[in-house]
Amino acid sequence: MASLNGALGLSGSKSVGETQNGFYVTAAYDIMPHLIKGTSHYLAPFVQYEQFNTQDEVPTGFAKDPARDRTNVTLGLTYKPHPNVAFKFDYVDRDNEADTAVNQFNLAVNYLF
Repeated sequence: MASLNGALGLSGSKSVGETQNGFYVTAAYDIMPHLIKGTSHYLAPFVQYEQFNTQDEVPTGFAKDPARDRTNVTLGLTYKPHPNVAFKFDYVDRDNEADTAVNQFNLAVNYLF
């Protein structure tokens, strides 16, 4: 990685990590059949937890950036009025070891063709 960092002109805490680690877990449940019996619509609240560090280890001569050690918790809702169309809203609560993370709202419209 040191040679890659050199080729990219990176120094200090701007290193490509020697090792990276992380995981995530997502859970969702379709509640629409409990609200309207016999419907083909889909309404699922969901939660996702993810923890990752893109600079778990860095090459000799480089420093770790604490902002690269992150945890995100996402809470959201997906609505599908048709099997090929989805509307999705979520909120991401972000945290990192540098205390510089910014939370985020997302809104998406999806069409599967």
